[in-house]
Amino acid sequence: MRWRGAAAALVRVPSSGSPGIPPGMPPGAALGAPLDPALSHRRIPVPLPSPWFWALAILYALLGLAGHDPWKTDDAIGFGIAWSMAQGSLADWLIPNVAGQMVPEEGPLAFWLAALWIQALGSILHAHDAARLATAVWSLTAIYAAYRAARAAFGESEGRLAVLALLAC
Repeated sequence: MRWRGAAAALVRVPSSGSPGIPPGMPPGAALGAPLDPALSHRRIPVPLPSPWFWALAILYALLGLAGHDPWKTDDAIGFGIAWSMAQGSLADWLIPNVAGQMVPEEGPLAFWLAALWIQALGSILHAHDAARLATAVWSLTAIYAAYRAARAAFGESEGRLAVLALLAC
């Protein structure tokens, strides 16, 4: 047996051309009949109301950003690039570097935002905590973009499911 048809109207078609019902098919199921929409298009409800749902997404993006030193080598290098930009000249803003050593494999966009956060909140927060706020901005931008794309393509509920899938990764 093979399946043929659009997602809205799936139709069972026998592969051998025999009109019999193959083993395992429920009694009374006729070949060529549309599938039951309740079985073929199950929806998973997202029970949180909209404000609570977005509060959960924002909390997820903000958890673990502040209150600790840079963890890994990449974290320290990223902070070094943002710090060099925040404290340096125009050349530091154009070419990512750490203490004068160029880091050509890193693009400047993420570090520009981190350097702006260091300049804006460096007097209130530790510089590395202020730089990490750029990560929250990028995370929330990705979350919102996934929501909008899935909502435009499939609907509100699927938009929320796309956010949950992204948060689960």
